[in-house]
Amino acid sequence: MCRAYAAAAYQSQNARETLLTHFGVSSLIALGLDASLSVAAQAAGALMRYLNETQKNALQHISSLRVIEKGDVMPLDASTRRNLELTETIRGRSAKGSLLSILDETVTAMGGRLLRSWVEKPLLSREKIEARLSAVEAFYSQHVLSQNLRDQLSQVYDMERLLSKVSYHTLNARDCLSLLRSLEKAPEIITLLGNVPGEAVSFLKDLLDPLPELTDLLRRGISPDAPLQLSDGNFIRAGYNEQLDELRRASTEGKQWILDLEAKEREETGIKNLRIQYNRVFGYYIEVTKSNYSLVPLRYRRRQTLANSERFTTDELQEIESKVTGAQEQAAKLEMTLFEQIRDEISANMGRLQSTALAYKTLDALLSLARVALLNHYTRPKINEEGVIDIKDGRHPVVENTLPDMEFVPNDTYLDTQEHRVQIITGPNMAGKSTYMRQVALITLMAHMGSFVPAREADISLVDGVYTRVGASDDLATGQSTFMVEMSEMAYILRNATNKSLVILDEIGRGTSTFDGLSIAWAAVEYLADQKKSGAKTLFATHSACRSRSTGRK
Repeated sequence: MCRAYAAAAYQSQNARETLLTHFGVSSLIALGLDASLSVAAQAAGALMRYLNETQKNALQHISSLRVIEKGDVMPLDASTRRNLELTETIRGRSAKGSLLSILDETVTAMGGRLLRSWVEKPLLSREKIEARLSAVEAFYSQHVLSQNLRDQLSQVYDMERLLSKVSYHTLNARDCLSLLRSLEKAPEIITLLGNVPGEAVSFLKDLLDPLPELTDLLRRGISPDAPLQLSDGNFIRAGYNEQLDELRRASTEGKQWILDLEAKEREETGIKNLRIQYNRVFGYYIEVTKSNYSLVPLRYRRRQTLANSERFTTDELQEIESKVTGAQEQAAKLEMTLFEQIRDEISANMGRLQSTALAYKTLDALLSLARVALLNHYTRPKINEEGVIDIKDGRHPVVENTLPDMEFVPNDTYLDTQEHRVQIITGPNMAGKSTYMRQVALITLMAHMGSFVPAREADISLVDGVYTRVGASDDLATGQSTFMVEMSEMAYILRNATNKSLVILDEIGRGTSTFDGLSIAWAAVEYLADQKKSGAKTLFATHSACRSRSTGRK
């Protein structure tokens, strides 16, 4: 059951205090939140308060805020994401068969997450799109070098998750080793990036920080054979701390003292099966079976009686025990203290580590797009601001991968803001109308996310949104029939589509009678075609175009 969060958290003063306290600044302006972004500040403050209350820790890995302006990324509604199967298929909600499954050749978990966000949030700035396309092209043209970079990245761990563990105080010694191995790859990757011609990927070198001091600390401080649990001990590397080494030697020698004492007691008492053992309740004790009671010397003091044996102790055993257990306890305590110091040092370098993590995941996502472009024969699209979408020999990126031997038949598309802004796609069922229209939408979105596209040539206009109304579905849980769902989605498109939008409509009006459906479809297309009302570039599919003659309209 969902319920609204406390209204007090959204109040301006409360939100402001939460943000100032967490980020340690004196003004919201330092966070990029001026007076015009008061609502954003309220939302961010409420979110931080919620995280503080639910996570119960300092959340040190959240070290900055970034304001995403309306014009930064393309808004894609749930219907469009579903109909175009960007990250999952409509049937089965499976990742396989989605656009993301085709584009994702990443080798790190954080790179995969970033690529997913690129698919879900295409760019709207021509400058940023061109910059990403140039970076992809730089790797596309350097296949061997790109493969070497992928090999290095494949040994990088999920640094984002590791850094979140620092804030949650759950980072263990194995995690430190993962962080060390990730940092050790930075120098080699920086060297490889230096061999990429041009300046398209130079920003990655600026982001990458090898942190040599921290790397050296982790290499010296953490044992390469560290256990998974800190409670198991022996996770600080030998030679890192002289006092710890001495305590460990005392503990190791103490165990030999116990073995020597056991051998000595067997010889002196003549009890051949005498054993010295340990448990947490009694510590060290001498165990003698009942058959040997007569051989027990008077200096033995009884500790515990069992069914078939007796447990004893001696002054000498207690003295050795105090030395052994004392050394073990001191070693365990010192080891935890040293590890906390290492964790504090990692925390102190959080900003630099996050920069390196950003470089790794961005590099991984760019290499993925370059690899996919090379494997699938994609081309770099041109980006224009004249409202023209001109695609030569375009292909559906997902469908062509399901067909053997590249049997997909490519086709052209031309849309502009004048005579060719609306196209009616006709034909019988299974003629490929939906595939063609989705292909145009996907190529447009891929260009906006900075990816090469499946076409011989593509000149793609900047669009402010892609809207789709495809297929029949209902939402009976909220009382909406197939027709109501279709009309709600259509209304959303008509309200939001502009002359810079791309609209995909597949057989509008299917949920009602023939003539009512034709009337609705006709009215919708006329509205979108009218430049004074919408003027959106529109692809409209129907297998009932011939029926329009019965309406008497031309």
